[in-house]
Amino acid sequence: VDPDSDSDEPWDQPLKVGGKAKIIAGLHAYMGNSGDDPSDDYADFYFSSEANPPDWKFLDTIQLSGDEVDSDGFGTFTSKSFIIEEGTPMQAIRVDFRYQGDRDDEACTGGQWADTDDLSFFVAPATAPPTSSPTSGSPTTSPTPSPSSKPTVAPSVSPSASPT
Repeated sequence: VDPDSDSDEPWDQPLKVGGKAKIIAGLHAYMGNSGDDPSDDYADFYFSSEANPPDWKFLDTIQLSGDEVDSDGFGTFTSKSFIIEEGTPMQAIRVDFRYQGDRDDEACTGGQWADTDDLSFFVAPATAPPTSSPTSGSPTTSPTPSPSSKPTVAPSVSPSASPT
């Protein structure tokens, strides 16, 4: 899972509620009888705002093509962006990799030529925006003297040259 920001620095923020993210998965495709066509392979991407139990929401399907994998069938695939939803601090993603067929409504194709992988991760809560004005009085220009049990009305005198 990668924070999806508009900057060139994709790791400049934590994954947080309300933020955008995308799934990046490394896959190994079946290259077909001719050895150069993975177009019968599909990657289905899901996310859930709760990891236990997950409530999978379909995100995207990518049909693989020959120019997306190397000669051995390995490639890296990226889902479309999604908004990290309010939920539990532990959330999850799923990539269901399948050979032919249709995506499964249960987010798990199964079968001899399918592979389903999940990843759980923590998200930070959405943060409140900063206030536009200070929340306390004006700052002081000198250090606070030793604490006392009574509030002071006037500032203290200049510090002494040595402790008293």
